[in-house]
Amino acid sequence: MKNTILKFQFLFLSLFLFNTTFAQDMQSYSIQKNTGKLEIEGLDGLEIEGYEGTEIVVSTEARSKEKSERAKGLSTINAMGLRDNTDGLGLHVSSEGDKTIVRSVRKKSRKYVMKVPKGMAVSFKHSSHSMGKLYIHGMAGEVETSLQYGSVKIENVSGPLSINTVYGKIEAELNALNAKNPTSLYSVYALVDVSIPASTKANVHLSSSYGEMYTDFDVQVEANSKISSSSVKGTINGGGSELRINSTYQNIYLRKS
Repeated sequence: MKNTILKFQFLFLSLFLFNTTFAQDMQSYSIQKNTGKLEIEGLDGLEIEGYEGTEIVVSTEARSKEKSERAKGLSTINAMGLRDNTDGLGLHVSSEGDKTIVRSVRKKSRKYVMKVPKGMAVSFKHSSHSMGKLYIHGMAGEVETSLQYGSVKIENVSGPLSINTVYGKIEAELNALNAKNPTSLYSVYALVDVSIPASTKANVHLSSSYGEMYTDFDVQVEANSKISSSSVKGTINGGGSELRINSTYQNIYLRKS
């Protein structure tokens, strides 16, 4: 019994030390902006979290060994001439009108977490094969993505969406569709899986040239629709918000949440 208690105490202490070390190893940078549009480019791994805040907070795991003694007092610069101006996070932040632009300036990028005032509009662009995953949750503003590689996961988002990726899959759990602007989710070579509340009123357009389309909604297809095995156009619950889902080569899943 005594040995069991000692083992438990040791495990608890180890977990405490691990969590404390992890917290100490995170570094953050704040951007004093809560309106307009946030444009993000070239970050290999990214989580965007909408929150009730008044600034953009960027965090990443600190890597003290990355910077050599020779680089002390110097800052990273990339081929565009952009320098790290975020206290060593490897990013360059600039402003153009109402836009706040965040770009990666490192060849070896990290995973970043961005806490963003939830009503801001956000766009993210990435074109290289080094892209990992993009996770978006808690946002109420417009969100746009343009990716070549990398998958996208979306949760608890109510603003308009325009999600485009070539090789990555899209998984979206939406708590509502925007009433004024369409929600568009498009992957060329990977699946698209979307969940929306069962009571959602929507006009839907599903399209897949080579994949199958699956749903548990009662989709009322328009009477004058052209017969096509690659697309479905109709309404659910009488119609309403616009929902467009496209996967050229893989399956589409539209399900009730």
